[in-house]
Amino acid sequence: MTATHSRIACHACRRGKRRCDRVFPACQLCIRKDMHCSYPRPPAKRSYTPEIVWDDEPLREDSSFSDYHPLPQVEQTPYLDSAFDTARAVQFLAPRIFRDIQLEIPRLELPVPSDVAAYVGDPQQIRDIAAVLFSQNASWLPIVCRKRFFSSLLNPLSPRQADGVLLALCVKLYCTTTVHRGDSPKTALYRTVKRYHHEIEAAGIMSLQVLQATIFIALYEMGQAIYPAAYWTVGTCARYGIALGLDQLMTNNNGFDGPWMEVEEKRRSWWGVLALDRFLNFGDPSRHLATNDPEINYYLPIDDQSFIEGNIAHKDAIPISAAFHLKTGSFARLAQATYLTSEALRLAASAASSKANSPTCLKEDTAQLRRTLEAQVNAAEEEHTARRLSFCCQTMFSYCGIFLLQDQHWQQLRIGSAIVADSHTFPETKRALEVLGRSALVLRKDFENGGPLEEGLPIFFMQTVYLAAMMAMEIGQGNPDKETQEKIDSFRWLLEYLRSRWKVAEIYMEILDAKKAFHDFNSIPVSRTT
Repeated sequence: MTATHSRIACHACRRGKRRCDRVFPACQLCIRKDMHCSYPRPPAKRSYTPEIVWDDEPLREDSSFSDYHPLPQVEQTPYLDSAFDTARAVQFLAPRIFRDIQLEIPRLELPVPSDVAAYVGDPQQIRDIAAVLFSQNASWLPIVCRKRFFSSLLNPLSPRQADGVLLALCVKLYCTTTVHRGDSPKTALYRTVKRYHHEIEAAGIMSLQVLQATIFIALYEMGQAIYPAAYWTVGTCARYGIALGLDQLMTNNNGFDGPWMEVEEKRRSWWGVLALDRFLNFGDPSRHLATNDPEINYYLPIDDQSFIEGNIAHKDAIPISAAFHLKTGSFARLAQATYLTSEALRLAASAASSKANSPTCLKEDTAQLRRTLEAQVNAAEEEHTARRLSFCCQTMFSYCGIFLLQDQHWQQLRIGSAIVADSHTFPETKRALEVLGRSALVLRKDFENGGPLEEGLPIFFMQTVYLAAMMAMEIGQGNPDKETQEKIDSFRWLLEYLRSRWKVAEIYMEILDAKKAFHDFNSIPVSRTT
């Protein structure tokens, strides 16, 4: 019997009377059933022999990471470990000397744990993961190069590297994991992802694929409302991207040593980090961002289809200041919306912290920005016609920016009645609510008539629907008219539908319930005694 096998079956197989393969750290049956696998403690021995000790009882689904026992690792040679750690330290402590002496980072081969390998699966399972990642339904955040993804995981002439395996594992977590209502989103797969990510981070492995994997972890945590972990993970993305020098690629379009596709993939990943960082602050613009605001001369992602096909050149890159045209892809529009919402977050934070800004001043200062955000929506509608996309992230980001400015304006006015709220509603807000209300009503009627609701909707969609419902409720002030109430009902129905896939929709529903209770309480007339 080898050291990687148990002498007896695991707890789960013993209880279920199944045939256990007794492989450490988890048997194949438990991995396939997404169950945690643990083995009874081995009997004590008279002479000391180092070995792995496992818990007597299976790990509960809600257990913490402190219950995890490290996996057996293949040790590196002392020389390689020392050279790797030294080179990494010099790279951070003295980057100029690191470049001048042309110091190289030795390649570190980190073994892939058996449970991680089982989750990722064989080549066909990897192709299935990739099919979801690169499908049109999941292409709203196209940051991964298809060719590089396949070559790092399906090339029979080269072994799988740890960072490529981590990326595949995180894509599987985000794209394929369904959490049923009432269950914890911290599944066995999620815990495995977090633990393996920590092992790679502790080993000092730095690559674009690790950053991309971390972005997918953040997306899952945001969609499943795992806070504050999502906030920390996005901050990790920011630090990691800066360490890789991605922020330095945004304003320079010449003099790159590597292939242009690699530069484009790095830029796209950094735009993804910038977008997520701002998305997290829509609820509280006073929080400091983990990244600097994008500048007007930042280069946008090239056309999405050209990126997918691998047919790009440096002349295709254009800066944010470039005019709108249909050849610009949806992801480039999201980048432009990210730039605009950065300004909206800055204005909202400034107005919240400064008493010198009057409501009139805020309304005038944001007028041009609101018109530009609405222009983004109009450009997206043209792309919908040309590309047949039902929902574009730039539309949702733009609407969130408008709603953010509107909410801050209402807070300054201290709205107390429906008449006052309606009279101080921006025209862009009214048009946004009209468009979103009609879209939500159409989706609801189509679904009730047997039509399918579009799959693969981004997490930005739920945030936009939630903010739209909040805007409509604020206008109604506890007593909305028929048209406003119809919008609120449609928005709530959409969130109710989406909560079966993402837990954050359920949290949004609870916030809306609390908002309604607050309005109902304030609408109760106060009796006066003489």
